[in-house]
Amino acid sequence: MKTLILFFLLTAGSLSVSAQTRPDSVYICLGKYSHAYHRNTYCKGLRNCKAKIMYVSLGDAIKKYGRKACGYCYK
Repeated sequence: MKTLILFFLLTAGSLSVSAQTRPDSVYICLGKYSHAYHRNTYCKGLRNCKAKIMYVSLGDAIKKYGRKACGYCYK
């Protein structure tokens, strides 16, 4: 029984993590002076964002929004 519970917890945890983080998507701030894309919403570079934060594909962040990699997230 303990093995079954442990298996369930490990499986459920790995599914929730993989669903939240997609390597081809990033966060961007839609503020007037924003210029970077970020790995997560906890990034130091997103602290001053006064506008909406969007989750977009990496390709869109670069091509559509003209963003570059954040200096904090992508060291």
